[in-house]
Amino acid sequence: MCTFAVNETISYYKNSGSNVYVLFLDASKAFDRLNYVKLFNKLLSRNMCPITVRLLLKMYLNQKIQVNWNGKLSQPFCVTNGVKQGGVLSPLFFSVYIDELLIKLKNTGIGCHIGNHYYGALGYADDIVLICPTKGGLKKLINVCETYAAEHNIIFNGNKSKLLLFGNSPGNVNNISVNGVPVPVCESAMHLGNVISSNIFDSVNYGISKFNASFNYFMSSFGICQSSVKNKLFVQYCTSFYGSQIWPIYNTDTINKISVKWRIALRRIWNLQYNTHCDLLPLIASQAPIDIQLKCRFLKFYRSAINSENTLIKYLSNRMTCAYKSTMSNNLRQILCDLNIEISELDKFSLNDIKKMYYDKWESNIDQQYIVHSKVIHDLCMIKEKVYTCDIDLKVYQCDLIIKFLCTL
Repeated sequence: MCTFAVNETISYYKNSGSNVYVLFLDASKAFDRLNYVKLFNKLLSRNMCPITVRLLLKMYLNQKIQVNWNGKLSQPFCVTNGVKQGGVLSPLFFSVYIDELLIKLKNTGIGCHIGNHYYGALGYADDIVLICPTKGGLKKLINVCETYAAEHNIIFNGNKSKLLLFGNSPGNVNNISVNGVPVPVCESAMHLGNVISSNIFDSVNYGISKFNASFNYFMSSFGICQSSVKNKLFVQYCTSFYGSQIWPIYNTDTINKISVKWRIALRRIWNLQYNTHCDLLPLIASQAPIDIQLKCRFLKFYRSAINSENTLIKYLSNRMTCAYKSTMSNNLRQILCDLNIEISELDKFSLNDIKKMYYDKWESNIDQQYIVHSKVIHDLCMIKEKVYTCDIDLKVYQCDLIIKFLCTL
C-alpha cells in the first residue's frame, strides 16, 4: 500500500503537468542505531503503560549477545542501542522512533499534496520517501531530515539514497545532496520490493524475471517429483507475484506476458508438449487462468485500500478510483467491463463470487471438448507416473502418444 501511495502520487502530479522529485532515503543500519533513552521516552509520551515500558526496557538493557567466529564464541557482552534484527516488535519500535520526523516534514507544508492530504513524506519502517514538485522544496525537506537524524543517532547515506525525476523539465539536480554527499539520479528504484520508474511496465518485467528465477530454482529442487506434487508446490513457491496488485493488469500486453510464462511453467510441470493448447493447461492443473487470479488479487487489494484505517491510503484509493489515468482506476474499469457490472454493484459480490463469475465466463468460451480431454490427460499423467492404476496395461510410450494427440488435437 505504501508503494501504491508513492506511485499514485507521482502519477497525479505528472498527469497535472508538474515535475516530481522523488528521493528514496537510505538509513544506514537503521535498526542498529536506535537510542534506548529516546525510544522509551517516545513510548511513554504516547501514554503506553509504564509497566510495559519497564518490561521492554529490562528486556533490552539486560540482553547479552555473543559473536560466533569459525566455531568459536566470544564472551557475552551487553548491547546498549538498536532493536533486534528480525524481532516482531522491531519495525513498530522504529516506526515510533521515526514518526516524529514524518510529523515535522508534514508540518513544513512542503511537498506533494492531494486534496487536503499530505503525501510529501511517506514511510514504512526504515524506508522513507520524499516527494516534492520543486527542487528547492526537496532541499528543505532534506534539511529537516538531516537535523532530525543528528538528534536521533540516525545516519542517512547519500551514496545509497536514490533520486528519481518525473516531468518534462526537472532541471539540474546535481546539487541535491544528503549529508554533503551528492545523491545519484537513477532511472528506477526499488521500494519495498517493488520497482518504481517512469515506465509502469518495469514493475511487471521485474515481476516476470523474479517468477522465472523462482521457477527455475523450484524445478532444480523438485523436478524429480510427481507432476501432481509439483503442481501443488508450484502454487506455493512460484505464484505469489509480489506487488502484482499495483501492476497495470488492465493492459493486454501485461496479461499476455505473464500468461505466456505461466503456461510455459505448467507445460514443464506436467511434461506436456510445447504446443499444448493454452486452454487445456488451467483445466489440467486445476487452477484458474493466471489473469483471473491477478484480477481477483487486485480486487482484494482495492477493497482493503478503500476501507483502510490509514487515512492517506483510504483517501487516495477512493480518489484514484475516479481518476481517469490512474492505474487503480484503469484496473477497476477493466474488471467491471469484464463482468458487465456497475461499480455500485461490486459490493454485492464476494471475491469467491467474482472468481466464479470470471471462471464460468472463461470456461463457457473455450472448446467444451477440452474439459473432457483435460481429465483424460491428467489421468494419463498419473498412470504414467504410477500414481493411478489402470485395468489396461498401458505402457509409458502409449500414454505419451495419447497425451500428445489430445494436447494438440
